[in-house]
Amino acid sequence: MGRLDAHMTMDVCRARLVRGMAIWLTVMAGSTLSLARQAPSGSPLTGILAAGGAYVAEYQKQIAAIGCEEKLHESAGFAALSGGGPREPTLRSDVVWIDGESAGWIGLRDVFEMDGAAVRPRDDRLAKVLMLGAPGALDNARRMVQEGSRYHIGNVNRSINTPMHALSFLRLDNQRRSAFSFDGMKTVDRIKVGLVVFRERSMPRVLRTAGDAAAEGKLWIEPDSGRVVRSELVLKADGVTATIAVRYASEPKLGLWLPVRLDEEYATVTTPAPITSSGRPPVNGQADYRDCRKLDVDVSRIIG
Repeated sequence: MGRLDAHMTMDVCRARLVRGMAIWLTVMAGSTLSLARQAPSGSPLTGILAAGGAYVAEYQKQIAAIGCEEKLHESAGFAALSGGGPREPTLRSDVVWIDGESAGWIGLRDVFEMDGAAVRPRDDRLAKVLMLGAPGALDNARRMVQEGSRYHIGNVNRSINTPMHALSFLRLDNQRRSAFSFDGMKTVDRIKVGLVVFRERSMPRVLRTAGDAAAEGKLWIEPDSGRVVRSELVLKADGVTATIAVRYASEPKLGLWLPVRLDEEYATVTTPAPITSSGRPPVNGQADYRDCRKLDVDVSRIIG
């Protein structure tokens, strides 16, 4: 090969190398732009989601089932929604929350008192049937829930008001199913938290409904620990918009942060706006929790 041919070959190689580098840089720039759209420059979203996912994973290890006492005050914007019963009952119930892992959190409520009057003997039957773990235990527990449903007001499905439902969207294996965004640092009960907003986008849904409605919500997460101190979950299904807001607090006896307050609102699409001076939706409730304890429940045995 002559000296001129050699120089030409080197020039061709350089040109190809430059073109290759340009393509590589274009691809990398596109990837960087894609990541920037998911988490803006300087946003702590990625770190918060990682910490939150790890927190939920550890939380699930510590909690198979929790039993608490719930005091729930309900109200309705229209008397017609109460089905002829009291418009603003105060109910006391035994509640059990079960981590069903892939099945999600399961909430069970057994009413034992309405407006200060006993409606049945309080014998902790809900926890007992679950801890016994006999065949059909979960079905028996659900029958207790159905039995107590007549004391509630409003023809709405309250299966969404299990406080931990919002945590399911933060699970590491579920995070890809939602679009997350960072809405800044906030202060909640003197705790610095990052406000994370999410909207579900994948099928099948984390929470199943007849119309496969996508859930959305907010999570107030402590960046370093991943601890969730507040949550809000919104689901529009079956003609009802349900909003469930939960506040968590430390339970020293158990070494856990547990729900202490739940506010639920159910606004029906087909019902005119409430005419009450408070402007409240047709049906809402405020629940407080106390005397929480871990239950010795073999979840795999009762869920199957």
